[in-house]
Amino acid sequence: MEEETTLKVKNNKGGRPPKSLQESRAVPVYWRWRADEFALAKRRAAEAGMDYAEYCRAAILRRPIRTVPQVNRESYIQLAGVANNLNQLTKLAHQQQNASVALTVIKDVQEAVHKLRAELIKTENNDTAHH
Repeated sequence: MEEETTLKVKNNKGGRPPKSLQESRAVPVYWRWRADEFALAKRRAAEAGMDYAEYCRAAILRRPIRTVPQVNRESYIQLAGVANNLNQLTKLAHQQQNASVALTVIKDVQEAVHKLRAELIKTENNDTAHH
């Protein structure tokens, strides 16, 4: 039996387009840590609400590392679900003929959710801290 060597192209029906080769992170980097250094980097990444690679990349490139309180992260995730539901309602309202009032209310709520999500990811003192 012959193996198929061609790649199947997925029919993209929406979403973000794929990144170009220059934009993608295709170069792996490896280095050795002492156990205490590794534990410190992992702890700081967790405290900042970032994954380990994201934290290391930000630290090395001297990008801001913001620590977001856990309660804000949880609220942000919950609001993402609310925003998704609002987007679904907006799509449904657009499919209906007499939906102008519903669209106005939905847009107002979407704006409020967007502002609240932006506030939740700010740090308590609005500073960006380097660890």
